[in-house]
Amino acid sequence: MKKYSQKNWKTLKIACLLGVLYGGYQIYHSEGRITATACESFGIVILMALIILFVVNKYYREKEDL
Repeated sequence: MKKYSQKNWKTLKIACLLGVLYGGYQIYHSEGRITATACESFGIVILMALIILFVVNKYYREKEDL
């Protein structure tokens, strides 16, 4: 798999943030209000985005030379 450069890493972080915001909006819109189920679903969306960022950072990101 191709390594993520610094520019691609920033783009991935922005994409994950937008995905989390959109997921939160869709969850809120489907529930009609903030409920316990909506909070759990939003937590799962955040957890999935953090796992994606962690795995890419650990294994697929180009390391900068110091």
